[in-house]
Amino acid sequence: MRVLLTGAGGFLGRYVDRTLRARGFRVWSTAAEPARRIHLNLTDPGDVATLVAAVQPDAIVHTAAISDVASCEADAAATERINVEAVAELAAAADSEGAWLVFFSTDQVHDGEHAPYADDAAPAPLHAYGRSKAAAEGAVREVGDRCTVLRVALAYGDSPTGRRSATEMVLEAARTGNPAGLFTDELRSPIYAADLAEAVARILERETAGTFNLGGPEALSRHAFGERVCAAYGLDPATIRPVRAADLDLAPPRPRDLRLVSDRLWRALDVEPHTIDDALAALANGADR
Repeated sequence: MRVLLTGAGGFLGRYVDRTLRARGFRVWSTAAEPARRIHLNLTDPGDVATLVAAVQPDAIVHTAAISDVASCEADAAATERINVEAVAELAAAADSEGAWLVFFSTDQVHDGEHAPYADDAAPAPLHAYGRSKAAAEGAVREVGDRCTVLRVALAYGDSPTGRRSATEMVLEAARTGNPAGLFTDELRSPIYAADLAEAVARILERETAGTFNLGGPEALSRHAFGERVCAAYGLDPATIRPVRAADLDLAPPRPRDLRLVSDRLWRALDVEPHTIDDALAALANGADR
């Protein structure tokens, strides 16, 4: 299968790229770095269709996005262009080529007031990032049914820069000696990036269509997750400190409870995702390097 993968230089894209290649997929990867990958300018309305026509993929996996919440709030035009318009163009190009499309959305399409969220829960985003992803979901579904929309939870693992994942925030605090404040009242369903990549591979192999949550098997606060990271790496838990989001004047507001029910996808794919402790043990032992 010929796969066009966007955002291969990013945290999640790196895992997907590696997993697909190991499974025998022929992968064309786009990223700014390294130079060996294909360049794709998502700000250029014509670049998406041109690249898809040149590669003629059987499937497209779209992980690229502006994902920083503050950046999305600061630049509405760029967020609309990259996170919504480019996705619509990619969906149209995929439909034109008869290619399957896997689109990475986010748990932050929800407002955090009605957890746990099922796969079919209607979006109610609180901020620009969430709104852009909800709009992009709609653009993908409008084109056709040869697609999979994944609402991805808080992901952890090893990123190319060492600073992109939930795990690495805790490790950075330990390395620098500057305690990190982690919320005790913000609940998530953390997903090990290796499990996420395995899910993508099986979705492509089985052409599993629909909108699915993609979270891990356990739900906990960011602070509790940090404590588990410290335990796995033998770090002093004093390198993280408990903070309540409710006590802070956060702008934009953050969803407080984004627990996801992801059982339907894991069953459909015959995958047993790692527990947090097992995944962190593998990471601490260098399994992802």
